[in-house]
Amino acid sequence: MTLLPGHLAEEHRKVLREVALAYRRVMRAPQEPAVTRAEISRRDQKRQSEALSCGDGGVSAAKSVGSL
Repeated sequence: MTLLPGHLAEEHRKVLREVALAYRRVMRAPQEPAVTRAEISRRDQKRQSEALSCGDGGVSAAKSVGSL
C-alpha cells in the first residue's frame, strides 16, 4: 500500500510539506566546496605567518580586538 498525503492527518501533512520544501531548497542550492581540516589548517597557518610578519607578533591586532 502506497502512503499518500490523504492518509495523513492535516497536521502531519503540513509538517511533511515543510520538510519537503526545505529538502528541495537544500538540494537545489548551489554546491559550495566542502571545507576540509587541511584547508582550515592552511588558512590558520597563513594568518599566523601574516601576524608574525607584522613585526609585533600580532599584538596590535590583539589590542585592537580587546579595545572593542
